[in-house]
Amino acid sequence: MTPVFPRSPATLAPSLAVLLLSVSPLQAREEVPFAEFGSIAEAQAALVEAYAAAAAVTPLPATLAAERAYYDSLFATATADELLNIYEGYVQELWRVTNHAGVMPAQASLETLDSVCIGEVLSGCAVSAAGWINGGDEASRTAWQAQGGFTPEDGIRGGIVLLQPDGDTWRVFAWDFQGYRYDAPHLNEDGFLSVRGFNVGSGGGRADLLFARDGDGWAQIELVSWRKQLPDFLPEGLGIWQGPDYDFADMRDGLAATSPLWRETDGNCCGTGGEVRLVFERVGSSLVLSDVEADIAE
Repeated sequence: MTPVFPRSPATLAPSLAVLLLSVSPLQAREEVPFAEFGSIAEAQAALVEAYAAAAAVTPLPATLAAERAYYDSLFATATADELLNIYEGYVQELWRVTNHAGVMPAQASLETLDSVCIGEVLSGCAVSAAGWINGGDEASRTAWQAQGGFTPEDGIRGGIVLLQPDGDTWRVFAWDFQGYRYDAPHLNEDGFLSVRGFNVGSGGGRADLLFARDGDGWAQIELVSWRKQLPDFLPEGLGIWQGPDYDFADMRDGLAATSPLWRETDGNCCGTGGEVRLVFERVGSSLVLSDVEADIAE
């Protein structure tokens, strides 16, 4: 059972970002070193520092590591003219993760779960929905809060905060502000806790989160690296350009997702190559493709 406390749609405030980690609060924004690097060596040194700081505090370590691998691939293929811009943007995003952690409390009360935003990441923050999942035992109980607000950098933005029991209090174990809207979390019969998150725009894709029980806590599972496998499953010239529609609630066919397929000549808004169903299995902190069923359009 998942009680939900909805609020007026007028108080909701959603927005955008793809595979990046989001924006900083007003209190911490001035501390972000919006760097302009003079050399690749300077940029690389700044990246080492920023990544170490983010890795020490992120609630989504699997995603952080997978995105680092993605950026490393960009560094390896980018032109000299592109490299400094990529470094500058990535370093800024990493410091924002650290700043988010700096204004996110370790614990929170459920008494104001449906009315007072946890943390100070979003400006003009309002609670869009909140509730809890009882789970099968005390350890699986989860409280959650969805937020809406804005930042000067990205405009309208959403957030999700997840909590678990910790003695007589509730501990914040995960949060994310990448998407513009987050649905209520769902705990399936196999113990996977998932959150459907959405980005804005035709290329915005998804900001979904996935966790699995790990002892007395939740282990985060990243949804990034499986894309490297996709060319091995699809005919040449077809791909998935946006975030798929993950279905982690119904486990009859495993962890799955569906998506349109894009041809190389398609616009970003609309894939014309058919439809595909993806089936995953969990391997450590990642999802790995185990089957791909493509219905290719003529």
